[in-house]
Amino acid sequence: MEISTKVLSKCSIITGWLGRRFTLISNDGVVRALLMGFVILAMLDFGQVTDSLRFTIAAFIEILPFLLLAVILAAVIKATGSDQLIAGVFSGHSARSIVLASLAGTLSPFCSCGVVPLIATLLRSRVPLAPVMAFWIASPIMDPEMFVLTAAGIGPSFALAKTLATFLMGVIAGWTIYLFRHSNSFQQPLLAEVSGCCSASSDDHGVVWVFWRKEDRRQLFVDEIRTTGWFLGKWLLLAFFLESLMVVYVPAGWVAGALGSGAWYEIPLAALAG
Repeated sequence: MEISTKVLSKCSIITGWLGRRFTLISNDGVVRALLMGFVILAMLDFGQVTDSLRFTIAAFIEILPFLLLAVILAAVIKATGSDQLIAGVFSGHSARSIVLASLAGTLSPFCSCGVVPLIATLLRSRVPLAPVMAFWIASPIMDPEMFVLTAAGIGPSFALAKTLATFLMGVIAGWTIYLFRHSNSFQQPLLAEVSGCCSASSDDHGVVWVFWRKEDRRQLFVDEIRTTGWFLGKWLLLAFFLESLMVVYVPAGWVAGALGSGAWYEIPLAALAG
């Protein structure tokens, strides 16, 4: 009888936890949008549902290692308190910080999705938006792996040209944001969902590299992974679902035809399409 009571008690706890999680997920606007998208797709083109689901899952699995790396790195930065050191480096002279951030982005190995946790961490650490934008623009365009592959597949000259262009694009983006730094649109760049429960700074007791020895730092590390991982994961799933629709319903011939006419607007149109 006592064993049955314990089992029922544990089952009740597990059921309650699952119920709270289900309620949290079902009330999420992004999750509802993703589910509604599949419902609408099933009504319009039922045969595409399986292909879109397969595409979405495969794309998410492909990006998952880079996503986990970025989320864990952001959590380590937050838990150790080293975000304040980074903030100090990028919060100095505007020209220097923008150049350094663009150079760091050019050399960093993060993709366009994986760099988001680091961007959120920098913004929460009160790093100015101008160097953050320089890093953000440069990071996905070029990295060491892409340099090697580009040099091997197209040629070292093109790889060097792209690296230089990446660095300059980061600098231009940083200075563009710097010129509009007083605009109200750039005063609060982070949404509450990203900057809320994990926005508390860990610099109260300085930098602690062995953060796992302190309970509060371990909790900060776990909270950062959970919050940022859930935020990015759900948005990436929605994005990959939309991409699956674009691949099917936007013929590649349209893009090739629009960019192969030799007209003057091909370059800005190619940038827009990209």
